[in-house]
Amino acid sequence: MLCVDGDPEETQRVAAALQGEPEPFHVVTETDPVEALDRLSSGDIDCLVAGYDLPTMDGVTFLESVRETHGDVPFILFTGSGSEAVASRAISAGVTDYVRSRPGGGGLDALVDRIRALLSHDGAATEWAYDEAQFERFVEAFPDVVFAINEEGRYVDVIAGGTDSLLFDDPEELLGSRFHDLLPVETADRSLDAIQSTLETGEQQRIEYQLEVQSGTRWFEGRVGPLDASGSTQTVFWIARDITARKRREQEYEQIFNSVNDAITVFDPKAGEITEINEAYREMLGYDIERIRELGIDGLSATDEGYTGEQAWELIRDVAETGESKTVEWRAKQRNGDRIWLEATLTPAEIGGERRVLSIQRDVTDRRELERTYRSVFENVSDGLVVHDPETGEITDVNDRFSSMNGYDREQLMGETIDVVTGPDHDYERAKKMVEQAREGESQLFEWRNERADGTTFPVEVNLSVIDLRGEERVLASVRDITARKRREREYEQIFDGVNDAIVIQDPETGEPVDANETFLDRLGYDNVDEIREEGLAGLSATQTGHTKEYAEELCHRVIETGESEVVEWAQETKDGERRWIEATVDSAVIQGEDRILSMQRDITERKRRQRIIQKLHASTNDLQEAESIEDVCEATVAAAEEVLNISMPICWIHGYDEPDVLSPVATSETVWDASQGVDGPGEFEPGDFQYEVYETGEMRIYDPSERREETPLNCGVLIGLGDHGMFGAADPGVETFDDVTLDAARILARHARAALDRVERERELRESERRFRLIAEQIDEVIYLANTDFTEVLYVNPAYETIWGRSTEELYDDAQNFLEAVDPRDREEIKSDVETMVAEMQRDDPADSYDFEYRIRQPGGEIRWVSATGYTIEMSGDERRFVAIVEDVTERKYREQRLEVFNRILRHNLRNQLDVIRSHAEALIDQIDNSHPKQIVAAVDELAAMGARARNTDQIIPIGEATSEVELPETMMELADELAPNQGTVEVVTDLPASARLMNNDEALRTAVRSALENAIEYADSTVRLTVQDSPDGYVVIIDDDGPGIPEEELIPIEAGTETKLNHGRGLGLWQLRWAVDKLNGELSFDTNDGTTIRIGVPDRDETARSN
Repeated sequence: MLCVDGDPEETQRVAAALQGEPEPFHVVTETDPVEALDRLSSGDIDCLVAGYDLPTMDGVTFLESVRETHGDVPFILFTGSGSEAVASRAISAGVTDYVRSRPGGGGLDALVDRIRALLSHDGAATEWAYDEAQFERFVEAFPDVVFAINEEGRYVDVIAGGTDSLLFDDPEELLGSRFHDLLPVETADRSLDAIQSTLETGEQQRIEYQLEVQSGTRWFEGRVGPLDASGSTQTVFWIARDITARKRREQEYEQIFNSVNDAITVFDPKAGEITEINEAYREMLGYDIERIRELGIDGLSATDEGYTGEQAWELIRDVAETGESKTVEWRAKQRNGDRIWLEATLTPAEIGGERRVLSIQRDVTDRRELERTYRSVFENVSDGLVVHDPETGEITDVNDRFSSMNGYDREQLMGETIDVVTGPDHDYERAKKMVEQAREGESQLFEWRNERADGTTFPVEVNLSVIDLRGEERVLASVRDITARKRREREYEQIFDGVNDAIVIQDPETGEPVDANETFLDRLGYDNVDEIREEGLAGLSATQTGHTKEYAEELCHRVIETGESEVVEWAQETKDGERRWIEATVDSAVIQGEDRILSMQRDITERKRRQRIIQKLHASTNDLQEAESIEDVCEATVAAAEEVLNISMPICWIHGYDEPDVLSPVATSETVWDASQGVDGPGEFEPGDFQYEVYETGEMRIYDPSERREETPLNCGVLIGLGDHGMFGAADPGVETFDDVTLDAARILARHARAALDRVERERELRESERRFRLIAEQIDEVIYLANTDFTEVLYVNPAYETIWGRSTEELYDDAQNFLEAVDPRDREEIKSDVETMVAEMQRDDPADSYDFEYRIRQPGGEIRWVSATGYTIEMSGDERRFVAIVEDVTERKYREQRLEVFNRILRHNLRNQLDVIRSHAEALIDQIDNSHPKQIVAAVDELAAMGARARNTDQIIPIGEATSEVELPETMMELADELAPNQGTVEVVTDLPASARLMNNDEALRTAVRSALENAIEYADSTVRLTVQDSPDGYVVIIDDDGPGIPEEELIPIEAGTETKLNHGRGLGLWQLRWAVDKLNGELSFDTNDGTTIRIGVPDRDETARSN
């Protein structure tokens, strides 16, 4: 095998494909056709494969030389540069076969298959060439597509006059492919079965199948027969006939007959009978089928109007004989006597194997009625209408609008040709081209020039259609005077080229540019509109960004369909290859009578550049966010300035980094260090320096470095303050001045850097705060416990835990609820339940303000300790919640409380009982002994009993809660005065109370305090006790004033100091009761004993809003 091609790589690809076969070929290659002819002279070449583009000669010339010198050696032309002319030359020169090569190695499989088909059993090539004349006659006489296919279902050859029924534009693409490579599995299996049956039986097979081909979804009938071809591989011919129309007719018949609303009748043209009708036909005429058959066409038609059965059957038989459909209008009679117009379409059909004529009939009575209004409509439309003969141009009808538009009466135009109203250079011969195009089914819209009767001409827009008017072909032209529109178009053109925005007019179907203004041409560097039309949309767009012709077509179609404008961003390429971004407002418009797309474009290249830089800046902030030190932040800022802003000399200065009140450089680019060699690197700045002033203002400053430093290559620099932290600066020797995009990006970078420095500073402060917290926490006696809110992890616990619990903190870090294991069994279930409730509330994000617990724990040695815990949730950074608890060892307090409870119980019960016994005996002695001793005993007993009562009252103050409520002071004071009235004796209680004095405080504690003060005053007053309420800045003052001897100073000292001394007076416990009650109020207590005793109780208002109301 000899392979010849001017491209060495191509010869190697072909050789590799041939040598890679299961039965490899021996391949030799040449790149020079002259040397290839010498190689042929050796006589050992069985087949020759050559390209078209060869040195010194083309492939066909090389073929001619081979035929002259080496006879009929098989020659395959394998090229991608071919054309019909090349193929024709090759066939004339005697080419054995012609295979199309494709980019990327395409076509090699087809080439190998062709060579295999040419080979005989002994490996020698057998010529397989077509006689050109026979081939052409075969194709002309046989319009169906014919394939040669081997027993494996592989395409060996294709004979096709066109490609509409093929899977690909180029039939060569089928060669070498198998059914299962191209067809649906079920179709491929059926097709291969048909080939096997043909080869086994030797008889032709038929198969129907459906495929998606170039022209859409089509039905085919495949006729498969054996081919008598030499060689080891059995081959069949496959004739693919397009039967889509037949299938469609069959389906249409079924669908129409069974489901359409139109009436259908089936006629037997030979027997002259009605064989079938549908329900719609019966309903339309009002008869059943038997009656319809009895009446026949004659009985169902308006014979008196000339619509006879004889005439109908003549039409039916004519359709059956010619095979051509006909549409006629027919006059029919209904059962109720009404007459209707029918439009009947008669079509030949084969139904059940019999020749029939199918009549589809539609009631067009309403349409015929509408035709009566034709003249009214014709005359009243706003456009001029003219009807004329398509061949001669003779005018057969016009409306008044057309006549007056052209300066004629209707009678003057009737019978004249259309030339009478046609302007110079616009004769009817030119219009005939439009008529021919209209005959193909689409109306024609074009501009024309008419001439009036007075000789003046004017522009018109003509919408031309070819219609059937009463059985005759006519041209209907709707003519509109567009003089005003043309004037507007001229104005539009002036605006079109005068605006600053670029404007492009595009074809709505293809999106291709039709017109453009000067602004558009200048921006993209083109001289005229023809150049951009030649480039096309693809050439003007940066398709690699996705802005393709297909995308533009989709956009144009959407705008046309919706009627709504769209704003899009689009990447364009200038004539020099520079990419420019535009923002285009795309809208539909009618320009010069045609639907167009109007694209108003604004250059946004700089905005897109800014967006890209900002996006890169945001991406680069990850390094800033991860920076853990000032140095890291500065280095990340400098790196971002170099990489994103493309600035070669960025610097970060930090204030107070090396020395107080000095800006020291912390991070710079390598370029800065190189440029500052010999001066110990970038400089520091102190107060008074220009740069330091910029830092103090915190503003951005653009300056010329050459004005502040001699022999510098820099012309432009920028300085931006970083708040209190320092300053960022940048310069670039290759830049005369920084543009707005770079400056905006520099501001953003500085803002990110400042935020990162703020964060680093906060984190440093937080670490210092944590250090101080731990230092304090590890010195105090209370347990500090920090955990997450679901109690799955302890974040911190101080060493006090080990002291109080007697357990290691490591156990708590391993299990956040390990502390519960030490809870005394008497309290454990209750505490666990309370903790579970607390955790559930925190998980629902509905925690209480605080949680209080008091319980016993048992240390590992068995010692029981009492602990009091207060817990609450706190907000951490990042909206995270944590639980913190402070736990205090209250064992000693609990023991004191127990001792007090025992003392109170003895005081309340045991002492009282004994005093009662003593008093009863003393009372008995009064009657038996005549002296004062028994009475003194009774008085002493009564004083001890009163002291015990005071002690019990004092004990009741301790458990008073902290709850507050609204208190009406005047009302409460009067209630207390009334309560103590029975004990007043000769003492008078005088009140001086305001009408209203309302506040929020502890009502029970207030009553206890005032009651104690009143009791004391009443007991020791000589004659009068005064109860007064006065206003104060933070609430009210209750004043109890008596005219007694005054409380001794020695009894007031412990009350005011808050420490107990020996009680020398019976009033001691009462005063302590008063002191403790006032403390519960968070109030103030004072005594004045200069003239009697004045007690002042300051009662604060715990809710200022209650007082204001």
